[in-house]
Amino acid sequence: MPPKAKPRSTDNNSSKTPLVLAVVILGAALLYLNFTQYPSASTAPLHSEPKGSREERTYSQTKVEGSIFVTDPVLVGYQRALTEMAGNLSLARTPNEEKWGIFLTKLFFDRRFPAKIWEKKPFLVRNLTWFVETLKIDEISEVYEGSELTASFANFLAKKGADSLTSSGTESELTREFIENLDTTFAINRAMSLFPEIRDISYLWTMMSGIYSNINVYVTPEGIGQSAPPHNDRQNVFILQSSGTKRWRLYEPTIRLPSRGQIRGKTGDAIPASELEDKFVAEVTLYPGDLLYIPRGMIHATFSDNSSPEAPESHKGFSIHYTVGLETETLAYTYESILGCAAGISKSQELILAVQRLAGSNPDFRRSIEFGFLGLKHTNFEEVRDAEPFLIHELDKVAEKIVRHTVRLAEIVENEEKTKFAEGSIFNALQLWLNTYKERVLFMNEQLLRAWDLPKKERQGYLGNILGETNTHLFKNCGINLSDFN
Repeated sequence: MPPKAKPRSTDNNSSKTPLVLAVVILGAALLYLNFTQYPSASTAPLHSEPKGSREERTYSQTKVEGSIFVTDPVLVGYQRALTEMAGNLSLARTPNEEKWGIFLTKLFFDRRFPAKIWEKKPFLVRNLTWFVETLKIDEISEVYEGSELTASFANFLAKKGADSLTSSGTESELTREFIENLDTTFAINRAMSLFPEIRDISYLWTMMSGIYSNINVYVTPEGIGQSAPPHNDRQNVFILQSSGTKRWRLYEPTIRLPSRGQIRGKTGDAIPASELEDKFVAEVTLYPGDLLYIPRGMIHATFSDNSSPEAPESHKGFSIHYTVGLETETLAYTYESILGCAAGISKSQELILAVQRLAGSNPDFRRSIEFGFLGLKHTNFEEVRDAEPFLIHELDKVAEKIVRHTVRLAEIVENEEKTKFAEGSIFNALQLWLNTYKERVLFMNEQLLRAWDLPKKERQGYLGNILGETNTHLFKNCGINLSDFN
């Protein structure tokens, strides 16, 4: 399980053992099998106030009726099961990391998530009240105040009236007074480098999903109106609302599964309202303890409204949410990357260019590998291949799609190049890519812990460099210079 948070007076972190993941999984499995012993979330008293109190839960439920996104009966049942599980876990007297372990096991490894939700549609789950108010304004200002950090280590996003996301910094101290006078959102990138609670969540999400999980924290004053104009992201993101409320407006993507150079709504590239007229999907207000999944590329805008007078205190004031970004396309976890790797192994520049052309025009090539394919406990390709039926099925699907993509590539390259693909480079690339990717993800999680041995001002840059080096390392193993593939 993730390391326990140490007192804030120290930046050191105890070392991990190889048994950490096994302990988390075993604890999660045992609790998952027995969680039905917990009282029903709708009838049992909660152990703490005000987190998850009856007043809060009733208020949230009455405000969001009809905003659950899903109509498919299969997904409706899945959503209800997750919400009920979250409510029961919130009542349980177990450590938070074990609650996350149980919940993420159900979320990630139920076939309904990768088949019907992943990179397809938004998904909302409520009642995860164990992370409510785990980070407060005083704690944020405490990390910055009196330290070598200035507010330049946070990004200040879109001022009022801005039509695209921009970021800027300041050398001012990020004191509570400074925060309270803001009229914009500020984002703390790679927040797991500064706050032990966020570090623990990031570590566990990476271990449970097999995909590197970066976490940013967003703090928005109440009542400023639109806090982020319409934009998309290259990551698959999970929004965890910790305190306050935030309203989200979602639109269909203007570009499906965007990659490099296809990001919209940022740094001056405003999305005109005319592009979104017929793309509206849903609008929902998130309350403390809510989780919202937004697929990669989906256009979204956020709003910070004045809270209703009857709202509980924890729903008022600053909105604080965590964005858990699963680094799929940004860490080359896509069909495009595996096919590019195969082209590199084939030593064919023509094939590399063909992959790039097809990925630019066909979103199927930009799709990430089936979610959960790497598994929890499988550390290399051979173990995945010999694993339980779920992962064998995932491997078969990946192989089938790669074959289909290879046929499309073969249509635009010369016969000599087709022969190079036919000599096994595709499946050599699949094996090499997955082995290397898993190795690097585990390495990056180790570096997350190691970063805490560095001064605060060096941690964010250190983790950013590790992320960049990982892409270079992945492509180098296939005989490709990353600059050539980009």
